[in-house]
Amino acid sequence: MSKLMDVFEKLNLVEKVNDEANNEVNDEVNDEANDNSKIDDEIIEKKVEPKDIEIDVEESYTESFQSNTEKKQKNSKLDSNHERNMHIHEIYDLYGIENSNVNTVFMLGNFINALPESLPYEVKKQSLMGIIAASNTNLRNLLSDGEKRLNALSKYTKEYNTSINNIIKEYNEEITKLNNLINTYNEEIHVKEAMLQEQSNTVQYEIEKINSIINFFKKGD
Repeated sequence: MSKLMDVFEKLNLVEKVNDEANNEVNDEVNDEANDNSKIDDEIIEKKVEPKDIEIDVEESYTESFQSNTEKKQKNSKLDSNHERNMHIHEIYDLYGIENSNVNTVFMLGNFINALPESLPYEVKKQSLMGIIAASNTNLRNLLSDGEKRLNALSKYTKEYNTSINNIIKEYNEEITKLNNLINTYNEEIHVKEAMLQEQSNTVQYEIEKINSIINFFKKGD
């Protein structure tokens, strides 16, 4: 190899060959750099779009969460009574109704239960009227108490059902938003994986090309 190089030097060919080789290498490197620049531009474009999507989704989800939080705060007084199932006496307390068997509709119930079941209805009713009169109790007031309790229970049931159904609806909406967010992140993952593979291939190609050039000149040494 050294003798061959001596011959080239005497013929003034080494410098010419080296210059041509260097020019070819430089041209290839420049071309490759331009190609890599184009690839990098494409990668940058791919990076920006998922990132923008991520920001938009997160901002949208944050705004929605804050909006739902504000709504819950406004309805906190109502919802606080629906965080758990309540006992009947708690419902009565909620509407300011006395929870007692004395001078209430339940006193009539006790009178009815005290009579034999075998008595005919008319006999039983007359007996109850006599008991009520003897106890100096106002039948109308007791029946009115019963109506008031029915109205309170009906109102509570309506409010409870509305509150719980609204909570269920909000949870389902949040689940939908979270599923959309998960789907977006899964799409981003696929994009990132493709970017990772593309970048790895680009770098590996460059490494192999450089090694090939270096090894070419090492073979004869």
